Amino acid sequence: MTSAASGIRRAAALAFAREGAHVVVADVSEQANAETARLIEEHGGRALAVQCCGTAAALDYAAQNVRVNAVCPGYIDTPMMARFTGGTDTGRAKVIAEEPIGRMGRPEEIAATVVWMCSDAAGFMVGHALVVDGG
Repeated sequence: MTSAASGIRRAAALAFAREGAHVVVADVSEQANAETARLIEEHGGRALAVQCCGTAAALDYAAQNVRVNAVCPGYIDTPMMARFTGGTDTGRAKVIAEEPIGRMGRPEEIAATVVWMCSDAAGFMVGHALVVDGG
């Protein structure tokens, strides 16, 4: 799982581990990357933390068949979103006001979608961009 040091990618790495996957977490931040691996192992999973260059694009491959699908998340309550909103209640309120569902999404909600998309249950889904944005 690339860029797995925080936010949606960390939540996805943890979700895959809960499903029994052995997870390689890779990120430019050695400390945060090691923390993700520690969290996985703390919950009984197996993880390997690898520091990598943050400038290269990467694909994460899941299962025996490579299916290229994408998740298009809306506003998700992550450290990146906190920077976007200025970390203020006013900034958060402006973002939340744009969400028909009345709240930001949680990283775990996007992670559950990613795990499902990589499962056999979504085996007939190929070349799809799934919008998960609270409406």
